[in-house]
Amino acid sequence: MAITFAISSTANAEAAVTHTRTLAPLPAGNNVITQVGTNRGRGMMRESLGISVSSGAVVEARVTNGVGDVTIALTTDDHQQDVQLTLPVDGTWLPLTAKKDSAVFARSKQWATAPQIEYRVATGTEHVMPEFRLNNSQATFVQQWAGGTSPFALIVDQAFTMLIPRVDLPKMQDLSWSDYTDLNHVIQSYRHLLGTYNGWLGIDDAHSNPVHHDLPQAYFIRPDINGPGLAYYGPNNAIGTNNNSVSYYLQGPGSWLILHEVGHGYDGMMTGSNGPLDMQLGEVWNNVYAYQYQAHVLGHTSNWLYNSGRAADQKVLDDARRSTNGQNFGAINVRLRLDVLARIAELTGADGFSGFNRSLRELRANPSFTGWPSRTDLIAEHWGAKQGYDLLPWLAQFGLPVSPRVETAIRDHAQLPSVLPLGDYFTDYAMATAAANTLGLASPGQLVSTLDLQTLSYAGSLKAQASIGDPNRIKGRSATLWAGSRLVGQAAFVNGVADFGQLPIGTYTLRFPQDSATGTVPQRQSVKVSQGGNTVASVAYPATAARSAVNATQLSLLGLGDGNFANVVHDPATATFTVNDGLGAPHSYFTDEYARITVTSGTTTLFDRSFIGNAGRSGMARSTTVPAAAGNIVTIKHREHNRLTETDANTGAAKPSLNATAMTTQYQVTDHGLIKVGGTGNVQAEFAAALGVALSDLRDTADAKPGTRLDVVASQLRNAINQVADANQRTALLGSYGALLDGLTRPATVSAAQLTLTSALASQPGQESSHLFDGDLTTAFHSPWNTAVTLPYNIDVSLGAAPIELSSLVLTPHTGGGSGAANGRPGQYRVLIGNDASSLVEVATGTWANDANTKLVSLQGQAKFVRLQILSTYGAPANTYVAARELQIFGRAPGSLTVTMARTDNIATPTVGNVLTFRVTYRNNTGSALTAFPRSSNLAGGLTTGTPNCRYSNLAAGATQACTTAKYTVTEADVATGLFRPALVFDATADSAGTSVLQAAFVATLPAVEVG
Repeated sequence: MAITFAISSTANAEAAVTHTRTLAPLPAGNNVITQVGTNRGRGMMRESLGISVSSGAVVEARVTNGVGDVTIALTTDDHQQDVQLTLPVDGTWLPLTAKKDSAVFARSKQWATAPQIEYRVATGTEHVMPEFRLNNSQATFVQQWAGGTSPFALIVDQAFTMLIPRVDLPKMQDLSWSDYTDLNHVIQSYRHLLGTYNGWLGIDDAHSNPVHHDLPQAYFIRPDINGPGLAYYGPNNAIGTNNNSVSYYLQGPGSWLILHEVGHGYDGMMTGSNGPLDMQLGEVWNNVYAYQYQAHVLGHTSNWLYNSGRAADQKVLDDARRSTNGQNFGAINVRLRLDVLARIAELTGADGFSGFNRSLRELRANPSFTGWPSRTDLIAEHWGAKQGYDLLPWLAQFGLPVSPRVETAIRDHAQLPSVLPLGDYFTDYAMATAAANTLGLASPGQLVSTLDLQTLSYAGSLKAQASIGDPNRIKGRSATLWAGSRLVGQAAFVNGVADFGQLPIGTYTLRFPQDSATGTVPQRQSVKVSQGGNTVASVAYPATAARSAVNATQLSLLGLGDGNFANVVHDPATATFTVNDGLGAPHSYFTDEYARITVTSGTTTLFDRSFIGNAGRSGMARSTTVPAAAGNIVTIKHREHNRLTETDANTGAAKPSLNATAMTTQYQVTDHGLIKVGGTGNVQAEFAAALGVALSDLRDTADAKPGTRLDVVASQLRNAINQVADANQRTALLGSYGALLDGLTRPATVSAAQLTLTSALASQPGQESSHLFDGDLTTAFHSPWNTAVTLPYNIDVSLGAAPIELSSLVLTPHTGGGSGAANGRPGQYRVLIGNDASSLVEVATGTWANDANTKLVSLQGQAKFVRLQILSTYGAPANTYVAARELQIFGRAPGSLTVTMARTDNIATPTVGNVLTFRVTYRNNTGSALTAFPRSSNLAGGLTTGTPNCRYSNLAAGATQACTTAKYTVTEADVATGLFRPALVFDATADSAGTSVLQAAFVATLPAVEVG
């Protein structure tokens, strides 16, 4: 087949041949692709002018239609010898002298008007440069090149252009050395590779969102004697080699070098960094594409990542990781980093990976975009979470933290199931392999969701151990265990211990109850239950109300190019500083101390770290926790103090009161946040303002995401209100948000009901029915050995005089030795609830597995009476006995007090001087007398600082009383605001002085009263 060129030429006796050409503008496209940085070959694109020239030749060129930004390039086999220039718009001829044998190109641009150019070889030798396109004759192409003198030939396609030096002509004449069958195969393979990568990038021209449409591009592949490394992407607007041949790029479809270098065009912003502890993904992210293509498209079981096979290599990697209880991502090599991401890609599949890349473009295109979060946050939230997985336990194995916002979004908002490699739950690899086979996994090293483990026959035990001054503060209250949003375990605290018994293996979210004295709800924990293991999770309850992270601060030290080389985070909730720093040199222009971070307590230095401007360090990124007790001082020295930023660690908002105005700035710790030494900031006002923002955000989240677990943050903010210095402001905040906070903390107030059998159960001596309710998993109930039970078998229990809002029924099965271990374990069951035995309705039914794992049935509704009806039992023989170690029913009883408020005046639109009057009603919901003690209010006649007031001492069990002395006189400030919200806050106390608090902060309030 003849090969033709889209050029024309003219000549005369005195002049060289002049060629004319109209250049093809690059089509416009989706610029969000370039904003995310996934340029692929966009910046490489060039149009062959059909000729090559010998060293020393002079090529002249000009624009003939006034279009600007036209660049002519003489490309060689050495980028250091390349020549290029941009032509003027006035049509002047400009010369380019070839330093070596060169191919002549015009660089492709997105011109509004197609440029028209003329070019000629003024001196030296001009050669016709052969081109091969799909379905051309390879024999003709090779014959033309061999019969001519061109130093280069081209393979040209929509996806790429390859500049082939003459040294590779013999390899074109005989491709038997390559895994490509012919040049058509080369083109088809590159097209398939780039098409597949584009699919993983989420490119789809039919997508309804235009940010996912393609931006036309094509790679340029070249030889380059002075290229960096064995091969490279991008530095010289090409992918190239470090020698005078391009044979590396002709090795075959499975060549790791090709897959790797092409993948660099898909790196984009994922190889950037946001802070010293961010994931470093250079030479890794491109390999996620390369691995998936090599392993899953080409089906290579032995590949660059797992050259001994996936199962074998993952076992080696996992054994090394587990032997050191995790690894630091920054300290492992790029192959091991790829393994971390490859397992996520295996878990989520191609759709998950392309969905992640789409999310990046959607984030960048959002008008509110202000910058990228950390790569760890992006991967956890937009890759794992969007596919329904909590990746945090896997990322934690490599010291990769996510922000509190992302952790909250995954574990409290979305409530997703956690993932870890299946093999992490076993010490016996053969057992792990058997489990993998059961689940249909190729390797025990594959990530698996805890939800997928619930049906396996592998189990371990779990206890929660509380460190608390008085265990009675959480006695009977329940810890709960979650696999994502599924409640899988519930256990009451007895003497500071909640025993969940035996559970399926998995990584769970463990949530804790509210401290009845301080109102604190400890932060949830991630706990792993392994095969045959006995996990004990420890939780500390503070002696006083837990502080809030409201008004936390991040001090960020920026260097050259505003790169974040270190930061200091102050968290008032934990009373700590966290100092993070990376590996790079902060600022190469400074050869001495550029910055310093020091933390002192009085005359004692707690932390001191210096940063030399041009000195990086080896090792790994560091994160150091330092005490931040009230009065401690953190001193920041920064040679460029304008590159020290002070922001709210929760919202990212600037904190002007902390602005550095000199090279050295000191900040002092207070109970409510940092203050700048010598500054004029009001930390109490800042705290109150930050608290208001946090409460408003909490309300928005609760409204927008019903079902979100917000008990921990709600308890912290409730306690934070009590830390506001201004009493009126405290009362106003409780009036506005008290009911919301109470509702959000209710899940943490679930307790084990006090159960009473309403009818006796016949039992084997020593295994009486009372053992079902003794809180001791070492005792058991068993029906008589010598008498078969009659099915259905009813266990009827009363929950007390008042209805309880039900949460769950938990049964711990019978266990024992030998053949009798399963005797009497319930199989089929029904749960019925009501206010007595005559009003029962079925609310749950099912069949429990014949194993020792604790059984849980989620319940809804209110009841005073519950029947567990057993329809079948396991054992030898079956349906003969009933046995169990413990039966518990969990629910929420009403709070100690119920308080309400009503207006008793008849003023339609109150104005200045009008007196509003109120009736406050309180009911004692407990079984003992207590005091309704008014703690704070914006009303007169309510508090014990005056007489009369709304304290009611010795309020009898179940009694209701009212107070009518509370009143308020409307002020000018109220009229200016237009609203007034009344509030009176009570504590339930054991004494009339209000010192022995049983339960705190019951808010009587009304919607805001309009005044004017």
